[in-house]
Amino acid sequence: ADLLVVRNSAQDNNLYRMRIDQSLEALSDNTDHTQYATPRWHPLGHFFAVSTWRDGHRDLWIHSADGRPYRRITMDRALDRDPVFTADGRTLFFSSDRSGIPNIYAFDLETERLWQVTNVLGGAYQPSVRSDLAVMAFQSYSANGPDIALMDLDPEEWIDRGVVMRGVVDSAATSRLLVDRAWPIEETEETEET
Repeated sequence: ADLLVVRNSAQDNNLYRMRIDQSLEALSDNTDHTQYATPRWHPLGHFFAVSTWRDGHRDLWIHSADGRPYRRITMDRALDRDPVFTADGRTLFFSSDRSGIPNIYAFDLETERLWQVTNVLGGAYQPSVRSDLAVMAFQSYSANGPDIALMDLDPEEWIDRGVVMRGVVDSAATSRLLVDRAWPIEETEETEET
C-alpha cells in the first residue's frame, strides 16, 4: 500500500504518494500557500480525506486517488482536522472546534449527517476507531495536559448536528464514494440525481 505524504516548500504544501521503493508521485502542485495535514486513505483506496488550509479556513476535503479534489466536506470557520475513516468506510471521524472546544465528530458518507461524538471540556483530537466500530481512542486534553482516552462508541448517545451543507462548486454526493467501483466517477444522469 502506498503512503500519502505532505511536503512543504516555501510555504506551499503539496500532496505526494510514496511507493514502497520510496519514490514520490506528486498529487498536487500548489503555489497559493495551501496547507495540508493528515491525509488518510479510504479503505477501498479510491480516494482519501485530508485537512486543508486554504483561503483562511481549515476544512476537510475528499480527493480522488490521483489527487484531484472531489468534494469539500466542511465549509465553515471551525478548525477541522485529523480525518480518519472507519474500517467499513462508511463514516469519517475528525476533530473540530465548531462548538468552541475541539471535540470528535462523525460524518456519515451515505446521509451526509454530522454527529458530535465527544463532549469534553478541554479538547479531543486524533480519533482512531477500532475495526469493529465499538471503541474509539483519541488524544484528550485536560487541566492535567494531554492523555490518551478510550471511549465506547454508541451512536444513540451522539449529538445530531444536522446535514452538512454542500458547496456550490464542490457539491458531489458523498454516498457515491461508498460504491466499490473504479475512479474517477463519471457524471451521468443517474449520478447527478444522487
